[in-house]
Amino acid sequence: MSGGGGLAPVKKSGTDISPRVAGDDFLLPDGDKLQVGTGKDGVIYSSSDDLYIENDTSNKDIIFKVNDGGVDTEVVRIQGSTSRVNISTNLYVGSATYQSNGEQFGIFASAGNLSLSAEVFSTSLTDSVLWQMKKSHHATIGTLVTTLDNEVLGNIVAYGLDDAEAYKEGGNIRFIQNGTVGVGHTNVPTDIEFSTSPGGAAGSNLRHTIDYNGNHLFQLPTAQPSAPTNSFYLTARDSSDLATTLALYTEQAPEAIATFTQTHRLKVWINNVEYWLSLDAV
Repeated sequence: MSGGGGLAPVKKSGTDISPRVAGDDFLLPDGDKLQVGTGKDGVIYSSSDDLYIENDTSNKDIIFKVNDGGVDTEVVRIQGSTSRVNISTNLYVGSATYQSNGEQFGIFASAGNLSLSAEVFSTSLTDSVLWQMKKSHHATIGTLVTTLDNEVLGNIVAYGLDDAEAYKEGGNIRFIQNGTVGVGHTNVPTDIEFSTSPGGAAGSNLRHTIDYNGNHLFQLPTAQPSAPTNSFYLTARDSSDLATTLALYTEQAPEAIATFTQTHRLKVWINNVEYWLSLDAV
């Protein structure tokens, strides 16, 4: 072992072990420990063919660093005070070099499904898997600042490859704040937006919104579906007078009748005006 004065003897249980010639292996049998630091903080040893790396000082960390282009850079820290593993920059599982879309956390698989699983074992009726997306309106990690109106709080996006072999968005679910958070309020008014990508166009178009009051707002297409089967479609259609008509397409045409006798009425609202739809019971 080298020190300020050159090569120093390695001690085993207080007894010097003479340095061996260059090229020889340094061997510690199972149970013997290599201790590092004045307080013997760091410990490396083998037991039953398992390798142990420990920091035996209370609440102190194990830190991994690399030389990143001449810069001494921390990449992994195992915290003694919290028993957590901190990844300083990016984490890739399944590939050491591949990065598809600028992600900070990537999991990659080939020739098969990529399966992600989370399991909870509990007798509580309320315990479950909790997936959280959190946003703070501040650029410093750990600094919590109230989010603002129209601020995107989270996104779930699906991508496919276009004919130029570039990833393009196929659809997304977006969570966007709708309104400001008042003083003393504990809730954040939020809309959920569902979007899909139309054929022959880039990006996604908004199709359906569930607003913060629970209202469902639909962005209806203006074209009739090509082949409706075992279902019905709601669309919007522009009539000759430029007014918008709500269109309903079904697999079967409406049944023709000779006479119509109103037996019931259905109330509807259009642009805050109330109307009745007459119904003839079958």
